Amino acid sequence: MKRLFLLLVSCITTTSVTIATAKTPQTPERLKTMDPPLVIQRGGVSALRYYDSLSVDSGEKTVKPLPDIRLQKPGQFSAFPVTSQLMPGAVQPRTLSASGLVQPIFMIGYDKISAQWLSERSSILRQLNALGLVVNVPTAAAMAELQAIAPDLMLQPVPGDDLAKQIGVKHYPVLITKTSIEQ
Repeated sequence: MKRLFLLLVSCITTTSVTIATAKTPQTPERLKTMDPPLVIQRGGVSALRYYDSLSVDSGEKTVKPLPDIRLQKPGQFSAFPVTSQLMPGAVQPRTLSASGLVQPIFMIGYDKISAQWLSERSSILRQLNALGLVVNVPTAAAMAELQAIAPDLMLQPVPGDDLAKQIGVKHYPVLITKTSIEQ
């Protein structure tokens, strides 16, 4: 009974303080003297894990800055040579189910077979809006030679081993679309 009475008095006091505070104008001076609001948590899951990386003024955890990867010119990496386990050779055409592929991709290297393939198919690749990955290229000058064959296409010097492994390709030149792999 005594607990119920104390609880009731506490509720009435809190309510009257809240009503009085709501009627009092909140000036900056008044806000400085007020107690901080009381927040009661009743269950749920802590959101602290979402804030760990923020560490604003806490110094507890710091977010590592992103590496500086400035390009010399758009589409040119300063790190040549780009090498890959892939080699020039024949690719058996087959169907593929890659619905997540945003646009067609082709892989080439810096060799006669790739240069001829790129020259013969540049208009088709342009119509498909295909992105070119140059998986084996020794220098920026060699990259520029390939780009000169198809100036309207986007060519990027990138090792393509992970992609090739994922789709089961060991040779290039190759065109990869949402539905097929072909040479």
